[in-house]
Amino acid sequence: MTFSVRPLTYHDALYVAERMRISDQREIAAIRGGSLFAERIAMDCHLSLQSQGIGYVAYAGEVPVVVIGAIPCHPGLWSAYMFATGHLTKIGLGLTRWTIDTFIPEIVEAGAHRIQCDSIEGHDHAHAWLKTCGAKNEGAMLKFGIGQETFYRFAWTGD
Repeated sequence: MTFSVRPLTYHDALYVAERMRISDQREIAAIRGGSLFAERIAMDCHLSLQSQGIGYVAYAGEVPVVVIGAIPCHPGLWSAYMFATGHLTKIGLGLTRWTIDTFIPEIVEAGAHRIQCDSIEGHDHAHAWLKTCGAKNEGAMLKFGIGQETFYRFAWTGD
């Protein structure tokens, strides 16, 4: 399967959001609320680009599979996000290499000294992938989610 990455567009983000994995839906709903729908998620990703955010869509052939991006929170601190369809495994290795070799360095080049990503307890595949990409688990954040779910903060700090 051919792997490629292109700049984020609303339509491709919507395609992925409408088909995202249940684990990603659960994680997003625990932070942003259960009334979210695909159009709002895609629009939020698209609008983040207007705030100096970085956003991409990864493809398996010509099919959008992953939305990945980062948003500056304050000078030097960026928050990363990702959600995917069930076809993530088709491009997992390519996405991992691209994230390590291109995505993280691009955020650092944009001025980040810290990139962080919060992930819900039980999203073990995401946690393992973040570690593979060089993020360190900084620990649990109890009652972080709307329904008091525990989240873990992962961060790249260059250390």
